[in-house]
Amino acid sequence: MKKSIFEIFKKYPIIATISTKREKSQRLPENLENRIKFLKKLKIDFKNTVRAGLIHSNKVKIVSQKEKGQIIENVDGLITKDKNVFLTVTSADCPPVYFFDPEKEIVAIAHSGWRGTAK
Repeated sequence: MKKSIFEIFKKYPIIATISTKREKSQRLPENLENRIKFLKKLKIDFKNTVRAGLIHSNKVKIVSQKEKGQIIENVDGLITKDKNVFLTVTSADCPPVYFFDPEKEIVAIAHSGWRGTAK
């Protein structure tokens, strides 16, 4: 049986996943509806997500409970230590990169485009 690329995260209290649904923009109403359905299957309330606005850079923002439900503009990465804050990025040909520090219980996600990765 083929292992999931997220197998490594299963021993930790985090959810790492990817939707393969194509979107034209994370801001279009129909894409928002699809995103809400996808998250619901994972038992995640959309209001608990924080989304990176994506600018193909090396900019990262530390977020907390205060930013839940928001798109953080002008960043390609998000970091949090707060529980029940679900970090998301949209990607096409740029892969998402997941980070987790089990000792400090800090999670992060980055949209890894070539410009940001090179920086």
